[in-house]
Amino acid sequence: MPNKHEIIERSLNLEKGKVMSNNKYLIIGIVVSLAILSVLSTDFYVPAMPDMAHMMATSHYLIKLTVSVYMLGLALSPLAFGPLSDRFGRRPILLVCGGLGLVGSILCWLAPVAQVLILSRLIQGIGLGGALSLARTIGSDLFDKNEFAQVAGVLSLCTSVGPAIAPVIGGYLHVHFGWRSIFLLLSVLVLSTVTAIIRKVPETIEKIDPHALRLQDLVTNYRELLANKLFMCNTLVAGLSISTLILFGVLSTFILQNVYHLSTVQYGWIMMLVTTASVISRTANIVMLKTRTPEQCINIGLFFMLIGSFFAVLMSALGLHYLLSIIIPSMVIIFGAGIIPSNTAAIALIPFRHKGGSAGAIYGFVTMLSVFAISLAGSFLPATALALGLMLLTISVLSLVIIKLASTPEETLLTA
Repeated sequence: MPNKHEIIERSLNLEKGKVMSNNKYLIIGIVVSLAILSVLSTDFYVPAMPDMAHMMATSHYLIKLTVSVYMLGLALSPLAFGPLSDRFGRRPILLVCGGLGLVGSILCWLAPVAQVLILSRLIQGIGLGGALSLARTIGSDLFDKNEFAQVAGVLSLCTSVGPAIAPVIGGYLHVHFGWRSIFLLLSVLVLSTVTAIIRKVPETIEKIDPHALRLQDLVTNYRELLANKLFMCNTLVAGLSISTLILFGVLSTFILQNVYHLSTVQYGWIMMLVTTASVISRTANIVMLKTRTPEQCINIGLFFMLIGSFFAVLMSALGLHYLLSIIIPSMVIIFGAGIIPSNTAAIALIPFRHKGGSAGAIYGFVTMLSVFAISLAGSFLPATALALGLMLLTISVLSLVIIKLASTPEETLLTA
């Protein structure tokens, strides 16, 4: 016979379950809003980067580094916040992440020199990176595999709309109010989202794991995840696909403004045009998932990435230095890349939903570490169309090789 406390606990859990079931779309929508800001925080100020280097009397390399360091923060934060969310719950850790994101945004707004801006971006990345990782984990708390793939597709579409318009908004803000106004706006948006989380988002984890921070358990969980080939291959491909848009932003802002002499606002509109391809592809992905598996959708995305990157290199090699010779192939690549992340997340995370924060932590770490590596490489590359095309072709071919490796019969990576 259950005692009085057990009966009360079960009753509370049932009531909590009903509340989450009725409001799970609102909950995930609010959480993803904070995750969206982790993407917007870069897209907002990309058009202003050349002028920022001039105004802060620093090199283009240091300004590009603000993107790479931010990606490093996105990569590192899930390793800490994932297990912490298993031990203390998703909600309190999500609020900590939002707080760090807010502090980092305010420091970016006030940064007097490039070095302080770089450090501030790292703090911002650590906070918003934790929120991005927890959004995936909370999604796996609330939905099963098929539903998660559909929901992830819709949310992926939502997250692509923001980056499509962010460069235009950032361009106009920079022209009329200076680049600091971009980070002021971002601070206000983070504060508003954190307030919504405090008011509307309950705890989503079913059971707190009191041993989640035990070193031996962490090592065991991380080793199992790192050893699973299906998990790792899909995670790596997710990171590579996301990095295509980041790489385009880091290089194209200098190519199009310095070589093609576009203004900051004109570049913002070009970025919106290119990013619109991602919005279209994520819409197409939602439709495709009704008749195709996530694995089939990934293959379709890789096909477009390969075609677009091949023509980008070919046009540059033939000396076709027209604006459209950069924009059109890039849109094809971004279209293909936009199909991939929501599908890889469903394939990688759902089998490990029992590991909750640990699975989300490794997924977020490996994904963002891949983006960091690509963006760092982009910081050292010359700002030319050929360099951009070759890098995108390398990413596309590598993604295809990795996804094919995932379909081979070996069970793990570490034991292979």
